[in-house]
Amino acid sequence: MRDVLTRAPAPRRARYVRYTRWKPTSRPEAVAAEQKLLALCRARLEVRDVPVGAGPQDFMHTISGGAPGSPPLVLVPGYGAGAGFFFRNLDGLARFFRVHAVDLLGTGMSGRPRWAARTREEAEDFFLGGLAAWRSALGLERERMVLVGHSLGGAPCAAGAARMRFRPVRRRWQMVFATACYVLPGIPRSAA
Repeated sequence: MRDVLTRAPAPRRARYVRYTRWKPTSRPEAVAAEQKLLALCRARLEVRDVPVGAGPQDFMHTISGGAPGSPPLVLVPGYGAGAGFFFRNLDGLARFFRVHAVDLLGTGMSGRPRWAARTREEAEDFFLGGLAAWRSALGLERERMVLVGHSLGGAPCAAGAARMRFRPVRRRWQMVFATACYVLPGIPRSAA
């Protein structure tokens, strides 16, 4: 008698799981999606890729808006988001600031240079180095600026504050950061 192998039917996934899974997209698809989001904004916005190095992948995707003479405010999204993540905030902030929403190197629509970091410090250097080069490319190195980081975007902001690269001006910190689950070295976990 012959054994018959039967296959169990594949478990059926919930509908929301099938439609909310991450799907890779091309750059043209990402640009089209960002344009749709930014079309909802009233502020006049400029979208550009700012070169931060000599390599073809050394650029940071940036959305800028607001009056050029206003104080600069830099919005840094988390890893799973892009600069367009802040589209609902751009109109309100652009009334008071020169707003720059920027994708860190290796995230969003920024370039993907070679990743060689093996330690936390090297990872911080990678992101902070890109942010410093971006700041220099836009001529903001001497400007007081507000830096706002969300989720992973807050990690380089917090690391920059810890390293004193963004110094206090007139006894006021020109920095705001919000981050999730990032503990700086030397700070007890109960204080973080």
